Amino acid sequence: VRIDGALSPALVEELREFVDAERVQATADVKAGRCDQKARFADLVLLDKRCDLLLPLHGPPIAALQELLGEGSVLGPLLQEVVGEAGVLQELACLTSEPGSAQQPLHPDTPWT
Repeated sequence: VRIDGALSPALVEELREFVDAERVQATADVKAGRCDQKARFADLVLLDKRCDLLLPLHGPPIAALQELLGEGSVLGPLLQEVVGEAGVLQELACLTSEPGSAQQPLHPDTPWT
């Protein structure tokens, strides 16, 4: 599903820059042994040319959540109706596929009938 205009262009650019910098820092932290790989990156089915970066709960990621889900947002009312007040944010991450990455196959959290 694609929802055009769900985020403002200015926030999209700010978030892109944040994610790019966060990925560089996370990679350096893992390589230097300052943190475990699983603390910064989620597991992926295909690792070649893909990155699933776990995002911190501050800065542009939170601003994006506010725009997406807050008062007057595009998705807030839908999420409220489907999930309700008991919903829990399990993970906030950015999945990046680089040019030339293979198509992602079905994986365990994909419903299959």
